[in-house]
Amino acid sequence: MPRHHSPRTPCPSSFPAHHLLAGACLMLMAAMSHAQTEGDDATVLDTVVVTANATAVDVKDAPASISVLTAEDIRKIPASDLNEVLRRVPGLSQQTTTDGGTSIQIRGLPQAYTLLLVDGQRMGSSSDTFDRYSRNELNWIPVESIERIEIVRGPMSALYGSDAMGGVIHVITKKSAARWGGQVTLGTEQNARSIRGDDYSGSFALSGPLAEGWRLRLNGQSTYRQSDQGLPEGVNQTRWGGGREGSKIRSLGLGLDWDISPGHRLNFQAQQGQWRTLFGPEQGDGSNPGGFASFTRGPAKMERENYSLGYQGEHGWASSRLNLVYSRYANDTDAPVVRNGQRVPLLDAEGNPVTDRRGNPEFERYATQAIAKELVLDGSLSAPVQWGLDQVLTVGAQWQESRLDNPNSVGSEPNADGVAGLSQNKARSWAVFAEDQVFLRENLSLTLGARLDDHENFGSKVSPRAYLVYHPTAEWTVRGGYSEGFKAPSLRQSNPNFVGVSQGAGCQASPGYLGGGCYTRGTSNLQPETTENWEVGAAWERGGWSGGLTFFNTEFRNKLHERALGYLNGGNIYWQEVYNIDSALTRGLEATATVPLIENASHPALKALTWTSNLTHMMKAENKANGSPLTAVPEWSFNSSLDWKVTQALDVSFSGEYIGKQVNLDWRLANNDSQFGDERIQKAYSLFDLGARYRLHPQLALNVGVRNLFDRQVGTGDYGNTGNNFYVPGRRYFVTLTGTF
Repeated sequence: MPRHHSPRTPCPSSFPAHHLLAGACLMLMAAMSHAQTEGDDATVLDTVVVTANATAVDVKDAPASISVLTAEDIRKIPASDLNEVLRRVPGLSQQTTTDGGTSIQIRGLPQAYTLLLVDGQRMGSSSDTFDRYSRNELNWIPVESIERIEIVRGPMSALYGSDAMGGVIHVITKKSAARWGGQVTLGTEQNARSIRGDDYSGSFALSGPLAEGWRLRLNGQSTYRQSDQGLPEGVNQTRWGGGREGSKIRSLGLGLDWDISPGHRLNFQAQQGQWRTLFGPEQGDGSNPGGFASFTRGPAKMERENYSLGYQGEHGWASSRLNLVYSRYANDTDAPVVRNGQRVPLLDAEGNPVTDRRGNPEFERYATQAIAKELVLDGSLSAPVQWGLDQVLTVGAQWQESRLDNPNSVGSEPNADGVAGLSQNKARSWAVFAEDQVFLRENLSLTLGARLDDHENFGSKVSPRAYLVYHPTAEWTVRGGYSEGFKAPSLRQSNPNFVGVSQGAGCQASPGYLGGGCYTRGTSNLQPETTENWEVGAAWERGGWSGGLTFFNTEFRNKLHERALGYLNGGNIYWQEVYNIDSALTRGLEATATVPLIENASHPALKALTWTSNLTHMMKAENKANGSPLTAVPEWSFNSSLDWKVTQALDVSFSGEYIGKQVNLDWRLANNDSQFGDERIQKAYSLFDLGARYRLHPQLALNVGVRNLFDRQVGTGDYGNTGNNFYVPGRRYFVTLTGTF
């Protein structure tokens, strides 16, 4: 059976560097050689993870590349956007589009390739309810309710299916306490520049017993992110990264647990929330009609509902689980009324057509919503077996139905044949899977898995997986494996009557584009994306010292992308369509290191000093046919932090991150003198943060600090000449106060 090990140190934060690979290798070797002379007198608890395979396992035995962010890690960088914490995990970066959206991508793959789970249950996705905007769905979860976040880097399709081609981000929330108690946090982030907006937030988590066998959990949050009040001199649009829009997010959650009998539990969870986008400065440019009235890039008024009912059972010879999850996202639109495939003209009191000041016809409009729904039923059964060797066998199944009705930008705009109003789509799928964790020796395990997915529109696909974990000594772990991934086109991508609208940013690298609006339509004959993936890595740890290096490679077949169709039917609208690339590739290296510079010092003002770092090098993320990038991802990124335990009550951290050069849409023009091409490049930059946490009282803690300590300006100034059009805030001061009761 699996061995028990000390946990890996929580994921590192940040520090900038230039000779990155050499520095990482030296850092790793120095850590290992120095620690060999030190005694292993530290005793720490095992870290158990639940995301990398079908059953809980020590993190060192996990058959995948996995990182864990604890609640304490999150508190070090108080943020209204969890992207800012997650992007410091090795292999993760913050995808920033020229249309202003941000989301997390794993190993160069956008968030659409990452499965988001909360307590093992799918969150659903709001991405199809508005146009050309990426965001992090995790921001619906109150920070105070989070116990930890497990991040699996690399395909997990064999266990989780189509959504997990790039990896899994799994939020584990705090469980109900034996007695009533909780936490409340209030915080603010103030910008040093008066033209920039400030942030205000509050969250709480509360739990306790109701009656014998019954426990209740409550959580909530409210976040107000002000929009910028103005733009720097020379910048006249938020679209190219000169400023930010604001937002208001609120959510409330409830969890009810019932211990039916020893080993058998039912739980019910409900989460509701609302996300509003607030106008940023200089809205007259009409950048990206993805939100309300063509003036915001985020959701107009996004409402989220999520309900789940789950059962967990221990049966002596086996354990089981069964979950039913329903999610619904609804975003307000100003879509026109459509009848019989045509938009209904707006008439005045005399029955005459109404036109705007440019003479274009106006259409009837009413308060509509773009709605995405998902219903998922899944379950599994796990049992230890003895087939010559100790094994843990898991079998499971899943059924899923997804529905979309989006009248804004899809359906309200005519397709290439002039027909509007076809804004609905739905799909059903089912899957069966099996995973067998085989303990070949005390220090060697093999995980074998396979999943059969059957999609009503795209047929069947088997995704196999094989992964070895070997401990040659107590300090060393060597792991590696092969897996295949499968991803079906989304409801929007697969319907030619769905039309996405852009103000041109999505077409500016397309041949023959001369300016103006840009429409992208779905395609009916798409093929599912498939991948062949392998990775190999080694990790070492002893007495608080640790280091690791992982190489990964992913080969795509039928990768979904967009291609130009041109100006159709003599019109002035430039058209694109979704299609399958024959092949694409992502490849890279991830390195981590933790060095306890000082441990258990006797000095009254120095208890401990720890240096943690990680590095990610994306060697490839491209269309193999022409070398174009798949997404905007830095070739190099490096994060590092010094964590100083001053006293038992005071902790100080100094961290930094280096983000390498990124090229996005106009990659072919990136190196010429054209301003047009420069507007799609993000140059390399470094940022530093300084923070402190002081426990005023056993039940009261204060966090203070400065983000972007040296006020590094990225993407401001004359947006047409700097080559940086991705919004990065300047210096900001934060304060949070957390009370525990």
